[in-house]
Amino acid sequence: MDTINTTQALKIRKEQVYLLYNSSFKAAIATTIAACVLTYMQWSYITHITLILWLSLIAVISIARIVFYFAFKQKQPAAQDIKFWEMSYTSLTIGAGLAWGAAGIFLLPENNFEYQAATIILLAGMAAGATTTHSILRTPVFIFLFLTMVPLTINLLLDYTKLSLSSAFMCSLYTVFLAITANNLYKTHLQNITLRLQSVTREKFMRASQDMVHQTSKILEMIARGVPATEVYNAVALLYESRHPGMRCSLLELKGDTLIHGGAPSLPKPYCDAINGLKNGPNIGSCGTSTYTGERVLVEDIATDPKWENLKDVALPHGMRCCWSEPIKNNKGKVLGAFGMYYNHPALPNELELADLESGARLAGIVMERQQHEDLLQKLYGAFEHTQDAIMICDLEAKLEYVNPAFEKMTGYSAQEAVGQYIKILRSDQHPPSFYEKLEAQDHAGQHWQGEIIIKRKDGTFLEVERTVSPIFDQHGEAIFLVAIQRDLTEHKLLEAKFSQAQKMEAVGTLVGGIAHDFNNILAGITGNLYLLQMRYAQDSDAMQKLTRIEQLSDRATSLIQQMLTFARKDTVSMTDLNLNQLVTEVFGLIRTSIPKNIELNLDIEQNTTFIHGDTTQIHQVLLNLVNNARDAVENSSQPCINVTLGTYDVDEDFVQQRPYFKTGHYALLSIQDNGCGIPDEHLEHLFEPFFTTKDVGRGTGLGLSMVFGAVKRHQGFVEVASHENQGTTFHVYIPLLQNKTALPKTENSDKLTTKGHGELILLVDDEAMMLEMGTDVLQSLGYRVLQASDGLEAVDIFTANQHDIALVITDIVMPRLGGIEAAERIRNIQANSKIIFSSGYDPDSTLTQNILAKNEIILSKPYHINALSEAIAKALRNKQN
Repeated sequence: MDTINTTQALKIRKEQVYLLYNSSFKAAIATTIAACVLTYMQWSYITHITLILWLSLIAVISIARIVFYFAFKQKQPAAQDIKFWEMSYTSLTIGAGLAWGAAGIFLLPENNFEYQAATIILLAGMAAGATTTHSILRTPVFIFLFLTMVPLTINLLLDYTKLSLSSAFMCSLYTVFLAITANNLYKTHLQNITLRLQSVTREKFMRASQDMVHQTSKILEMIARGVPATEVYNAVALLYESRHPGMRCSLLELKGDTLIHGGAPSLPKPYCDAINGLKNGPNIGSCGTSTYTGERVLVEDIATDPKWENLKDVALPHGMRCCWSEPIKNNKGKVLGAFGMYYNHPALPNELELADLESGARLAGIVMERQQHEDLLQKLYGAFEHTQDAIMICDLEAKLEYVNPAFEKMTGYSAQEAVGQYIKILRSDQHPPSFYEKLEAQDHAGQHWQGEIIIKRKDGTFLEVERTVSPIFDQHGEAIFLVAIQRDLTEHKLLEAKFSQAQKMEAVGTLVGGIAHDFNNILAGITGNLYLLQMRYAQDSDAMQKLTRIEQLSDRATSLIQQMLTFARKDTVSMTDLNLNQLVTEVFGLIRTSIPKNIELNLDIEQNTTFIHGDTTQIHQVLLNLVNNARDAVENSSQPCINVTLGTYDVDEDFVQQRPYFKTGHYALLSIQDNGCGIPDEHLEHLFEPFFTTKDVGRGTGLGLSMVFGAVKRHQGFVEVASHENQGTTFHVYIPLLQNKTALPKTENSDKLTTKGHGELILLVDDEAMMLEMGTDVLQSLGYRVLQASDGLEAVDIFTANQHDIALVITDIVMPRLGGIEAAERIRNIQANSKIIFSSGYDPDSTLTQNILAKNEIILSKPYHINALSEAIAKALRNKQN
């Protein structure tokens, strides 16, 4: 308020001085004329030299007043310069008062009352005139009255005549009267000036307010027209700059915790670039601090304020000395940015500037909030337009008002065809009427609904979808429209089917593992008893012949179980050296049982043995998938035939030139040929893509050939397909051959002689009594002594009692009460260097832990040959001796 009062007083003083100077020219002329008249009147009674000197003084003062008058008119000084002109006017008034006061002393004739009276009247008139012209300010008028009338009054009092004393008294009263009048006139002038300034100020304020409203309306119109935010920000800045000359404004947006340049048309670009991208926080200038705290920040001097410590070197070179910032907020109080005002001199805002700082931030808040809403709407619209789900907006009567492109693709209806129609255009006859009646009732009631539904597309086909219908409410809680989201369930149902198939396959694998365990135990019993019978009837050729046949049948059964385990195995890829001829023969035997008898199935393998580095399970899967595809392809053929051939192929440079993805070298070539329906040309390029299938829904997963492709690539091989529609298909699988490989090490020890023992004590652990009985007989026949245990707990007790005598433990892995692995751990806690052989009818890879496998324990898979058992025992005992 002090600043405002001082400013207002300065404006009033300026108006007063202007009024004084406006009348100073006329006053100078009138003074000159009055001086000439007085000189003429007294010419005969006062010495001429006195009159001339006095008149010269008046002339000098009048000329000076005229000169200052024209200088003032030309200069038209501002309020801050008015003090000089006021002092100049007062000085000239003092000079005039002294000159006229001297007339009351030196131009008053002695003993001539008539001319004395004329002088008194003239001086009284000058005093009255001064009261009229100088009373705009108290100081000039009181000085002139005092200097003019007091010398005259004193001179009359010194005469001591009755008449002069009376005149002196009258002059005193007159002077007092003029002083009172001058003071009253001063007050009147002051009141008039104040009222006039207030009127002008109000008029200016009204014009400024009208202009503000007009400019604000233009800015709001820019917002409504969708003018880019930067242009609107600049318009806001320019609006407030126009209200305060010399001011520069800026708007910053807060994106996350980063300040982004919004608009600053009058600030230099280098400064704007330096501020753009700063992290908001305390002491990041005025704007950064205000966005961080959410409070107004007023910095009087950037050079000394700690908030600008890190930025003053950027601001000061561009002439910025003060900065006031107001946080820009939305209607919920969230900070969106900052509105800043700058001057090139240190300052704090006055009341108007503070009001504009606040209103500028509010106006900018409208712009920023609208812009954020528009950005969000644009994102939402983009999401609606590009989502893969069909989105529908409809009224409570389910009449469509908007559909997105995914709806058009999913249903076949264009947006122009669908909008204005009811959602019932998608109804199919796959649901009862009550189902649709319930849906309509929920739509009318504005209730949420979610479920699966079969729709009818424009072309008449059906599609199973999942639909979610959600009501949208207004601020009063009333449902105003519905949003429906519809998702195609085709792929989801396909994945469900695949998952179900995978679960079935997992169940098959579990079943195979369980069957294999029991079957392997049976075969182990058969194998052990065969060995015992062969020892007893070694001299009977007929019996030995029959026992050998039984042994061969057992071996075939063992091979069959091994193939089933390999097919069901779920472990990681294990690459080893393989005899591909033998592997294909084994798999072919397994496949033959699953192919209908009406399909001719042929296998042709070259005599030369082919060796590869690969994974048994994956080669199984490659062959199984390709033969199963061939089986489906020949389903409608009159004489269905599938030919499987295995040979070798040398890939030379000519071959590679035609197929650049190949590498030269020697390959095993596995071909599967059928005389089925063939593959259309347009499908060939997509054949190995995941989930691509030409089979009917429910018959193919679309993963078989992609698995084949991946498995062959893992073997550094290649797959080619040759097919013509209705002329059959041939798949060629190329797998690199092992170089200089003619034979593989035998995995069985059937040709070796059994190794005899020397009475060592063996603890045999198995939960099946038959296996214990047979195992004991076999071990005793090999020259060992045997202790029996029916489970892990009994084995630990027996070992504890005989730990110094037991040379070896042979234990089954899976047993009730305590398994073989846990029992082995307890035994080794008793005696750390105990030798243990594990055996199991299950797949060892699925029953043994990685810790056991990593220790290279001796493991026998049931059924095992007796010579393999004897060699394993001998190996374990040798390790113990070492």
